[in-house]
Amino acid sequence: VNEAKLLADEGHKEIVLTGIHIGHFKPSLMPLLNELEKISKIERIRLSSIEPTEADDALIDWAASSTKACHHFHLPLQSGCDKILKAMNRPYCTEDFRNIVKKIRAEIPNAAITTDLIVGFPGETEQDFNETMSFLKEMKFSRIHIFKFSPRDGTPAAVMPNQVNNGEKNRRSDLVQDIWHESAKEFHSKFLGQELEVLWETEENGCFSGFSKEYVPCILPENGQKLENTITTAIGLKATADHLTVEAI
Repeated sequence: VNEAKLLADEGHKEIVLTGIHIGHFKPSLMPLLNELEKISKIERIRLSSIEPTEADDALIDWAASSTKACHHFHLPLQSGCDKILKAMNRPYCTEDFRNIVKKIRAEIPNAAITTDLIVGFPGETEQDFNETMSFLKEMKFSRIHIFKFSPRDGTPAAVMPNQVNNGEKNRRSDLVQDIWHESAKEFHSKFLGQELEVLWETEENGCFSGFSKEYVPCILPENGQKLENTITTAIGLKATADHLTVEAI
């Protein structure tokens, strides 16, 4: 909280909670979020990443009701196949993940849901990968951070049988990227003709770039104003997988 106050005094408008298992703050994450909300100069609070099992009803309710909460959940999935999730020792299955996403979208229909995914985990067959592909299409993530499995000495996975070769990892990574780009464009298209509040971060090549509360990357052609570190309202004009071109109001 003290760090957030210092950042607010320096002029920062958005803070991002980062770390491993931020849902494990004691006694819980909610008291911290409630304290951060009281900092008047902070206009946005975003969570960098939270484990699916830690995105409970209280957190979803807070995100839906708070005027400062960003409507963005980064929920690491890692695999859309229950067999592989079990091999990874993940504490959830695809049905658990699906139910959490349903809760979020029921309360916050336009929330961005992003994820991490590992392709080529030892023992991942073509059928397993196809299950993951189907699950990704169902979830419609707005962004997927794709990682190709890389063995690390001393870990159980490094000596598991049926290691996947690098060529196959590359192929699977490309296929996941295609799905991600399709769902990203679909998500960005939701905001065509809609108003968004955008925090402008940089100016480059005659355009301002920034993010909406829903983690939509927005591009605005330079209009003679100085917009860095300001939050303005804009309307979506053109959607691609990479960003949403907007018009200032």
